[in-house]
Amino acid sequence: WTGPFVFDSSELPIITIYLMYLPMFIQWMRKEKDQPLLKRFIMPTLAFCGSVFMVIACIVSHKWGCFWYLIVFAVVMFFGWLVNKKKKIA
Repeated sequence: WTGPFVFDSSELPIITIYLMYLPMFIQWMRKEKDQPLLKRFIMPTLAFCGSVFMVIACIVSHKWGCFWYLIVFAVVMFFGWLVNKKKKIA
């Protein structure tokens, strides 16, 4: 890779994993009404804060590499969506 697309392809995908955790933690707090206070609110809140910390740490350490990685990630996901859409039509 050359130009702005020089990013660490082994480390940066972690940012997408931690970003995908965030809605999971929110949904856990919304839907798990039978769980005690610790498991329903406190642990997911701590996990949410840890995930946000990891995303911020990635952005601080890799700066523009995160932005370019997320662009490549979005393009790949878009092409995957197109392929999946065509499979459903056929």
